[in-house]
Amino acid sequence: MNILNLSITGIYFLTPKIFQKIKKLQPSWRNELEIVDALQMILDSKGQINYDIITDFWKDTGSIISNNSEIFSKNENSKNKKLLLGEGTKITF
Repeated sequence: MNILNLSITGIYFLTPKIFQKIKKLQPSWRNELEIVDALQMILDSKGQINYDIITDFWKDTGSIISNNSEIFSKNENSKNKKLLLGEGTKITF
């Protein structure tokens, strides 16, 4: 597997121990606390981090319409069906 074809999905399953590390963080240049900094602190203290490689369909963030359209087009049960929005539903781009 070519590691250059991998990306971080942004899905994390963390234990309460992460909050001990977060309390030690300083805001980044973006004035945000960076989760990767907390994860690095875990590694630096000999903590364990596990990962998994997603090989199934994965759709990164985008618009709700483009995401749902792609998912519906791949789902055999959704073929030829319409996406129905409730009364008063607003979609903003």
